[in-house]
Amino acid sequence: MLGKAIIMGRMVHLLFTLGLFFGAGGAILAEEETAAECPRTITITDAAGLFVSIRHFEGVDPANIPEIGRIAQDEFLPLLKEARGFRLYATASIRVEDQETVIATAVNVFTSEEEMQNANELALEFVSANAAELLPLAPTIYSGNVNVLAAYANPCPTQETSATTDDEERSPAYLGYRVYSNVEEADDIDAINALVRDHFVPVISAAEGFILYLNFTLLPPLEGVVALNIFASEAELKEANDQAAEFVAADLVELLPSPPQFYGGDVTVLDFSGLFADAALDDQEAEQSETAGEGDEK
Repeated sequence: MLGKAIIMGRMVHLLFTLGLFFGAGGAILAEEETAAECPRTITITDAAGLFVSIRHFEGVDPANIPEIGRIAQDEFLPLLKEARGFRLYATASIRVEDQETVIATAVNVFTSEEEMQNANELALEFVSANAAELLPLAPTIYSGNVNVLAAYANPCPTQETSATTDDEERSPAYLGYRVYSNVEEADDIDAINALVRDHFVPVISAAEGFILYLNFTLLPPLEGVVALNIFASEAELKEANDQAAEFVAADLVELLPSPPQFYGGDVTVLDFSGLFADAALDDQEAEQSETAGEGDEK
C-alpha cells in the first residue's frame, strides 16, 4: 500500500498509502476527519532523522522549463529513487519579478545527511552530463535537518485522486518556500519548532488544497530556518502564506524578527512516495507475521 504522488505538466496524480509513516525515527500524530466511506488523514511527523536540500538554479530560460521537467521526470527521478534513503523529490519553476529568467528549483528529502549529500552530488553530476546548457549556472543549495513534516494522505489504496483543469494556464500544484535568516540559537530554533508543530501545522494542514509542509534548520555555514509548502494552486498557497505571516506576527515575532525571503512557482515534478515506504514495509511484515502465527496455531 504505497503512497505515490507524481505531478508532471498539467496533471496531478495522487495515490496514498493506508497506515502511518514510522520511518527515520520520527514520531507521528494523526488527525482523522470523518467521511462516509473513506476518511481523510493528515499525518504530522516530528521528522528527526530526515534531511532536505533545495537546489536553486538561477538564470534559466523559461522556454527550457518543459524540457528540464521532462529530463527530471524521465531520466533523473528513476536514478534518485534507487538511491538509499529516498523519501521525496520535487521540482518547480520559480518566477522572479522584473527578470526574464526563472529559477529552477529541485527539492530532495533523504533519511540521513550523508544520503542527502550523496543525492546532491549525483544531481550535480547528472546536470553536468545531461542538462548543462539548460541549467548554465551553479546552484545555491539550502540544506538541513527536517524539524516538522506534514503530508496529505488518502488512506483508500483503491482510489485515485487526480486534479486537472480546463484552464491551460493554471498549474495543478504550486510550491513555495520562505527563508528566515539569522536564526542561530538552538533554544530559539527549538522554540520555533515547538510552536510550529503544535499550533501552525494543524491549521495549515487542514487548509483547502494542502499537499505538503516541512520546515528545516539550515546547516552551517548558513544560518536560519526554511519553511516549504506545496498546495494545489497558487491562490491556496498564497492564503497559507498569509496565515504564516499572521502566525509569525502573533507568536514568533521575537524569534523571527526579520521578514523572510519568499520563492514560489509552478510544480513540474513531485514524488513523495518514499514518505510512505516504511508504512508499506511495516504492513507487509505485519501480514507475514500474522500469517506465520496462524500457521503455528494450525
